[in-house]
Amino acid sequence: GTDSQYWKEMSSLLDWGNSFGFGEENCLKRWLSRAGSPVSPSRLTLLRARVRERFNAEIYAEVERIRKTPLVNLALFSPETPTFTIDAEKTRDYD
Repeated sequence: GTDSQYWKEMSSLLDWGNSFGFGEENCLKRWLSRAGSPVSPSRLTLLRARVRERFNAEIYAEVERIRKTPLVNLALFSPETPTFTIDAEKTRDYD
């Protein structure tokens, strides 16, 4: 992203401006797909939200534990379970 130490150099080589918008993101998605490493919209959303940098190892361990648990064995979360969303406060969808 634009906070990368290489952004200034790379953005000038690619003839991009000083921001990373949807046009640049779509170019990057096409290049990665052609290179055999497609990126899903969900992954891009998580990358944009910088999730990896904002959560600690304990949270990742819990995510892995839940991910490996068969759905039939998962109980519904109680309302007291802390959650995180990358959506704006006014967003009305449920992830």
